[in-house]
Amino acid sequence: MRAQRRHRSAVACRNCRRRKVRCSVTVTGIPCSNCTQDRTACTIQEVSHELLRSPIPVSQRQVHSSELIGATVDKSSYAPVRNDSQALYPDRHDPPVRNSHSSLPGDGDPGNAQLGKTPVRLDPERQRNLEEEQSGAEISFAARGQGDSNSGTPFYTGEQPSMTSLIDVEEHFPRHVMLRHYPPSALSQADLQYLKHKGALSPLLMFSHQELLRAYFQHVHPMLPVLHLSKLEEMKSPDAIPLHGMLLYWSMAVVAVNFVPSDVWKAEKYSSRKHMKDTMYNRAKCLYDNTNETNKEVLLQSALLLSFWHSEKDSHSQPWYWSGVAINWCQIIGLHRDPDAARVNPLVSPQRRHLWRRLWACCMFRDRWLSLTLGRPLRIRLSDCDMPLPVSHDVLVDLEALPSDLHAYLPGDLVVMVEHWILLIQLCKILGEILLLCYQQLGNRPLLSQFEALETDLNSFSIPELKGTDQGSLASFSYYHSQLHLQATSITFYRSFVSVVPEGLATETAKSWTCRVRSRMESAATQTNSIIDHIAREGLVIFATPMTPILLVPAMHVHVLGCKSENHLTRRLAFNKLEMCMTFMRELQRTYTSASIFCGVFGEAIRQLVPGPLNESIWGVAQSEYPSTIGTLAPDSAESVAKDDLALQPVVSDDILESLLDENSTYNFWESMNMPDQYF
Repeated sequence: MRAQRRHRSAVACRNCRRRKVRCSVTVTGIPCSNCTQDRTACTIQEVSHELLRSPIPVSQRQVHSSELIGATVDKSSYAPVRNDSQALYPDRHDPPVRNSHSSLPGDGDPGNAQLGKTPVRLDPERQRNLEEEQSGAEISFAARGQGDSNSGTPFYTGEQPSMTSLIDVEEHFPRHVMLRHYPPSALSQADLQYLKHKGALSPLLMFSHQELLRAYFQHVHPMLPVLHLSKLEEMKSPDAIPLHGMLLYWSMAVVAVNFVPSDVWKAEKYSSRKHMKDTMYNRAKCLYDNTNETNKEVLLQSALLLSFWHSEKDSHSQPWYWSGVAINWCQIIGLHRDPDAARVNPLVSPQRRHLWRRLWACCMFRDRWLSLTLGRPLRIRLSDCDMPLPVSHDVLVDLEALPSDLHAYLPGDLVVMVEHWILLIQLCKILGEILLLCYQQLGNRPLLSQFEALETDLNSFSIPELKGTDQGSLASFSYYHSQLHLQATSITFYRSFVSVVPEGLATETAKSWTCRVRSRMESAATQTNSIIDHIAREGLVIFATPMTPILLVPAMHVHVLGCKSENHLTRRLAFNKLEMCMTFMRELQRTYTSASIFCGVFGEAIRQLVPGPLNESIWGVAQSEYPSTIGTLAPDSAESVAKDDLALQPVVSDDILESLLDENSTYNFWESMNMPDQYF
């Protein structure tokens, strides 16, 4: 067999020529990847081609690798690293000066004086074309194993028949590669002044800062491990946070504010916790839009955290919007695909591999539950994905490199809470299958075999009870919260079959089958009430997360349907269960805007069903402020209502309440709530 011919690179640095190894200078510019790894000076003896594949002028690229590795970004101006008063990364639209016959000045070559000639300035359009071609060449070069797993920017080449599929015509190359990282462009003075005016460049006071970090890593990180714990060390001191770290800082604050003591928002001169949360969100969004952040992983992490923010100012669209942004970044980076599908990808470091699994799982979790709550289609279809689900080690491995003095910021029950999070990721996979099977607008009627398969998966899923040594407050709440997820998933599954039987079910058994399904749905709703009773009695309400109000909605929907029963005792019991959920939701209203929205929706529903007086502290606005419904009844009906205030009469069929009163509907309250000319 004839040996494959090896092609020698026409351009290489001195070190690579001496060692007779492949040099990446035609793609990465100076320094090449080998000199960067060895931390040695990278110099070129001669340049014989017009295109030295880098947008950086040759005259400006003589930089030691150690200087480049140790470079930091100036916090005050976000300007790129500079060397000898020359920009290391000049404006890409300015045509650089190139000398195709001279080597770098000062490299010790005696022929430099003879080879040096007048610099030739390329045509701007030609220069831009060369830079664009260089980007494509860099992708091909990186895909063939010449990337940097430590400092490179992740790039996903895509699947066939994409344009980059020709890379692996002869051999299967990894699709997750690392490209050269370009730092953000310098901010203009106008942008800097705007960010300073918004307070986005000034961190919190030391006391507030420490409480914020403690709240985030004790309450948010176990349920949404989107950050590596090394961020805790980087943000230990508020004055040490660089400008490019402020985006994540304020994004973390948006969620962490829910758990900080009231002393924090009072010390920061805010009128309430919600006021502080609104300000944190505005700062994070300003930085997201104006800092020209180029790190896609940071943008993904920020979007995931911002997806927990609600506001009535734009019809409560932020959760769905930001979760979509996060999922888009996932698919851009390629987190939906396993980087080690064919073989272990050496370009992806173990730390990055652990983080990618967590980020992808968090996006899938948000996609499933927001799709359920808002009545929107799933964005993530697992038939297109093969990224493995995370395991506990993917989260707990961060502890190995964390200094012991920072462990105080973490919960003592972290191991238990992480195990619960892993279980919830597995549960949300089942939830996605339920939504695809039962709630697709153009889907076919489910088969009985499909129902039985999903029911088997749901019944086999369990959350282990806590042992005596694991019963800390945070661990207890994490256990109850996981149980709320399970009951909400069960209600979602059974409710779709209350009025529609699956295909293949015998007609003679349809009635008894439907009764069994309804009984299991109502049992799950009752179990939800039992769980929130435990949370209230054990004083764990203060640990409620942004997901808690959402998890009560399925059970409250079942209780509203029970309030329509013809049986008087069933109506009273359903009303009492709904009142208990509303009381709990009112407590959550102090922190979460979504809880206020749900209180308004269910309060209006029950006022339409119960014409008599209601407790304003539970159900909201007094009945007198709404159109009277008793007057629309017949005289004898009005008399019966007067005798029994809880005699529930469905006297209206407004579109606002359709999603609550229709057994065939989904939990899409938000669209109805935003309909014009409706009173709330």
